[in-house]
Amino acid sequence: MASLETNLNQSPYFDDYSEEKNFHRILFRPGYAVQARELTQIQSILQNQIERFGDEFLHNGTIINGCAVDPEKWSFVKLKDRNPTNLNPILLGSFFDANAEIENATVTGATTGVTARLLYAVEGSESADPDFLTIFVSYTNSGTDQETKTFANDETLTITRNSDSAVLVTAKSIPSNSTGIGLGVSCSEGVVYHKGNFIRSREQVGVVSKYTTEPTVKIGFETVESIIDSNQDSSLLDNATGATNFTAPGASRLKIETKIATRDINSANTEDFFVVADVQDGIITRRYETSYGDLEDELALRTYEESGNYALDPFNVSVHEHLRSDVNQGVYGATGSDTAGDNSLLVIQTEPSTGYVRGYRTELVKADKKAIDKATDTDIRQAVTVGQSIGNHVICQNVFGTFSSQEFDLVTLRDEGQATGSAGGADTNIEGSAVGTARVRGFEYHEQGKYRIYLYDIKMNSGKSFQADAKSLVIVDSMGSGKSSFANIVTENGNAKLKDSNLLNLVFPLQSAGVKSLSSSQYVYREEQNITIADDGTATVALETPPAGGSHSFNDTGDLSSVDKVNIIIVFKRDDSGTTTATGQVWDWAQGGSVSVTASSMSIDLGQSFGQSMAATVYYNVLRSSSTPAAKQIQASKHVHINTATATNLNLGPWDLGVPDVFKLEGVYRSTDADVANIGENITSHFTLDNGQRDSFYGGARLFKNTTSDIDTQNENLIVKFSHFTTDRTSGLGYYTLESYPVDDANPDDISKITTPEVPLYERSSGGVIDLRDSIDFRPLKANTCAPVTTGTAPSNPSSPSTYDIDSEGSFFPTPDENFQTNVERYLPRADLVVMRSTGEIRVIKGASDDNPMLPQEDDNSMTLAEIFIPPYPSLSPSAAAYYGRPKYEVIVNRTDNRRLTMADMRRIEDEVAHQRELIQLNTKEIQALSRSVLTDFDPLNCAEPPKDSIIVDPPAEPVIENTMRSSDYPFTRDPLRVIPTLEDVEVKLDPESFTSAMVSNTVLTLIPTGSDVFVKQAFATQPRQVSVKSTAPAKLYNGQMTSDHPVCAIEQIVDVIVAPAPPKPTPSTPVIKPASSTTNYSYGGLGYGFTWSHWSWNFGGWHF
Repeated sequence: MASLETNLNQSPYFDDYSEEKNFHRILFRPGYAVQARELTQIQSILQNQIERFGDEFLHNGTIINGCAVDPEKWSFVKLKDRNPTNLNPILLGSFFDANAEIENATVTGATTGVTARLLYAVEGSESADPDFLTIFVSYTNSGTDQETKTFANDETLTITRNSDSAVLVTAKSIPSNSTGIGLGVSCSEGVVYHKGNFIRSREQVGVVSKYTTEPTVKIGFETVESIIDSNQDSSLLDNATGATNFTAPGASRLKIETKIATRDINSANTEDFFVVADVQDGIITRRYETSYGDLEDELALRTYEESGNYALDPFNVSVHEHLRSDVNQGVYGATGSDTAGDNSLLVIQTEPSTGYVRGYRTELVKADKKAIDKATDTDIRQAVTVGQSIGNHVICQNVFGTFSSQEFDLVTLRDEGQATGSAGGADTNIEGSAVGTARVRGFEYHEQGKYRIYLYDIKMNSGKSFQADAKSLVIVDSMGSGKSSFANIVTENGNAKLKDSNLLNLVFPLQSAGVKSLSSSQYVYREEQNITIADDGTATVALETPPAGGSHSFNDTGDLSSVDKVNIIIVFKRDDSGTTTATGQVWDWAQGGSVSVTASSMSIDLGQSFGQSMAATVYYNVLRSSSTPAAKQIQASKHVHINTATATNLNLGPWDLGVPDVFKLEGVYRSTDADVANIGENITSHFTLDNGQRDSFYGGARLFKNTTSDIDTQNENLIVKFSHFTTDRTSGLGYYTLESYPVDDANPDDISKITTPEVPLYERSSGGVIDLRDSIDFRPLKANTCAPVTTGTAPSNPSSPSTYDIDSEGSFFPTPDENFQTNVERYLPRADLVVMRSTGEIRVIKGASDDNPMLPQEDDNSMTLAEIFIPPYPSLSPSAAAYYGRPKYEVIVNRTDNRRLTMADMRRIEDEVAHQRELIQLNTKEIQALSRSVLTDFDPLNCAEPPKDSIIVDPPAEPVIENTMRSSDYPFTRDPLRVIPTLEDVEVKLDPESFTSAMVSNTVLTLIPTGSDVFVKQAFATQPRQVSVKSTAPAKLYNGQMTSDHPVCAIEQIVDVIVAPAPPKPTPSTPVIKPASSTTNYSYGGLGYGFTWSHWSWNFGGWHF
């Protein structure tokens, strides 16, 4: 119970009525003076009774009738604080009359001549910028130039009362952005129940949003209490004489009035405010109807107990992006509305319908929108280990020289093994012929005298295969002075063998979906360094200064064991005096030696003296800690030119684009030349992009013409427009992760950035798709062969990239079979419930984020409309997920079926159930009948009484396969009624007039082109028999025919029908199946039942008892 707030138990009224005393009447007595408070308490007692009755039947703060609110777009004008003529302050009351009603006035612009009707005025000031003193107007006439439609900035405005032309206000608009559109509201007259009183609400207007048109608020009424005396309202003076008596002021009055107001959309009713409508984005989504009290509660309880929660029609629930972009069909733009779009939010939209929740009627008149968080809660998986499982290597012996993975050395594959030169070093006399090339990505110890060389980007010459033809690897003149590196492949049964060829892929999933960031990342890579070995066999290796984006230390420390020493590979190059006696020799640790390593220094002692110092290359493992990945930068809307008359693959394609890592094909256009300005027809739909990504590297992108395209590309000039990534290694190198990509989800239309769902996917050659967002990508990048342009002349017919884009510090390629370790921060999925409460409010109950999220508990006072399953961020709406091709990020909506079922609905369901039951019974009988089919061993001659409703036919004897070599071409079944040939669509023209032996009966043509081979032979059916009809009912001769057209195979089976008495038995005919032929014909004739293929006719007959 909410009562009046005005305290009347004070001077001069002293209304001390107490409900606890249970006084219900004031009993006046003759001879006793009447007290003022007694007159006042009469009203209090009556008001208390009215309030009790009202609260029983009505909820406090509800509309009884009228009070319809309707939002309206109003034009606003922001004003300066002072009159431009006399500089007096402009008071808000100047715009309202004595009854606090807005003046009926016209606003005229001194400069533009524009006129408008005054609608309302709202408080504000220049010091409260941007909340200025503001008037709202409805423009009535354009300016003196007949074009200007609104008042100008810094324009003097005169506001004149229409009834007497009195100037109410002279004001001036602010210097800039003075006009625009806001949202007002008008409310009709009505009655409301609030604070125990039935209050008349006058017709009025108010402002919902001063300067925008799409607010999300609650509109309602404030109830304002005031005491009015005769000084404020002269009508309260005594008028007993028919005229106002200023010497008889009389009693004061308690005034209660409503004033339209707004509150935050999430606010609730208060003592002074109650809601009449919800507004979302400037549109009323819900109107609050008359809310009855205990009676309604009782009726609601009965409805709920009888029917539960239900909806007259489903409340359809859908999910949309909160931040709108050009492609995602989101709800709110980044700017320009009361609600700014937010990439971390989704919008749950519930369509209008009517429901009953806990028995209370709830109606949604417009779509309701609720913003919810995407799945942005995270956890951190500490020290996640990803194995660097790298294969595709050959085992080599007789290894001489250097094989660099830092430079991805190009090796020549030769078809003969190489021999050691007479001086003991690598020899320039290369054996065999080149059969292909490959790139080196690893050089590792295998076992005594043998090494593993890891290869990728293998290209074999035409007609050559790696397995059969590759016998050695050669890098010509790799060490200078004509000295080459080579290694002989250890073959198996004479063939080269690529070991672990299934481990070609250099993209390693993190086994975590929805990665947000990585930290404390470290991995092991293979370093190589030129050193000098002193004449006593010792050397010191100091780590070089690491590049930006990480720190370095030796991976193996301490005095290395024999197992760890072999990871240190030393290749001699030459002595200090320039002799080359040891060039290319790989040090064998079996000869002795020791290695001692600290975090930053390695000491080598080979354990023997050489008599002179020598240059060498040493290979060792380095741990790169606190590493950061290389960065990718977008090169948007670049162009190249393809001249199909001169391109490598001419008009057929594919055509090289000259750059790797292309992620978007923006267009393919006809053109007259290479100038981007001359593009013509857009023919993009006829082409497909190969982005160049491969398991082991980023290769050059290519443009393919679709196989289904009918477009002519001969002698064409094509301009290809695309976006691609380039690599920036100034802050990190060696690999790519999510953090490599220029992601900005808050500005989805920024072409220099991408959004999270645009981080590319990679489809492995072995199958399966990898999300590069959730992966470590070690693939090297091939170098551009051209510089695509944004404008101007595009490069023509770029060649395919062949060399690699390697940082001056090296590739920092990971060591095979070591580990990448990192801390992974990842987004967690969540499950929410969309419910409608008995008050009609749509709510989203947020669940807990977890790897396996559970739905939250439903509110007892609500009805579930939908279950929302939200995958890890970016948690895409269905339309956005479809556009980006990311179904794993799609938010799933499972709508709850709360449909109402009327008695008519239930009768229809009952009828349908009865119909289905009948069909089930019929099906059961049919199944039973088939199990007792006439196609059984039934002898009508020896049966006293034939079965009812049966057709008696003779089963054929066992079929005989005549041609076992071709029997598979004509399969058959043991169905007693037919043999089935293989069906194949072959058009065969059958013309009766061209065959004298053709037989036409009604519509059945028996015309059988045949060959000479018999494939399936079916013995003749049983002999004609005398059938004794013993049934009391007369027997009927039953005949039927089934037909089906088939153009290939022709069959006619002739057998005798069961007759009584039996006619003379015809000469048996042997049915055959023959392949179709256009040169011969064959036909049958005679009595009986059978079937004909070509126009397939199955004729059957028998006695029906």
